[in-house]
Amino acid sequence: MHFVWRLVGIARGFRLSREFKEIDGMIASMSRSTKQQLAQITLKEFAAAAKCEFPHLYGTPAEDRYRPWGRGAEIGIDRARSDNHHVRLRGMGLWLAAVYHETRGATVPAVEEVHRSVLRCLRQMKEWAPSEASSTGSRHAA
Repeated sequence: MHFVWRLVGIARGFRLSREFKEIDGMIASMSRSTKQQLAQITLKEFAAAAKCEFPHLYGTPAEDRYRPWGRGAEIGIDRARSDNHHVRLRGMGLWLAAVYHETRGATVPAVEEVHRSVLRCLRQMKEWAPSEASSTGSRHAA
């Protein structure tokens, strides 16, 4: 049975890796201001996920709580493919938050690699998020 779960984990890792490449490509094509919006939305999604009893199931409808993994990543990637700008950004933020929590502490190498990729992306977002000092300073300069 351990072999089967390992195989399922590897397949999940490859799927999340493919989805991450899609999300990463979307992020790379964004303007600086859109990246800042994404960073703010992603922070809100992380805060909401942290309040959940089971953060790795964030975004998962109650009736799907007993699946091997949550549906947050699936819902997030579907929204990230939307034509609506705001829905796309919210979907990307949901995907990043859900996948971060789902992959944290993983023991399957393919899933661990996805977690590292998400961490790198979040580190970049930290740089994009407007800081309090720069937003306060720009108000005083005006």
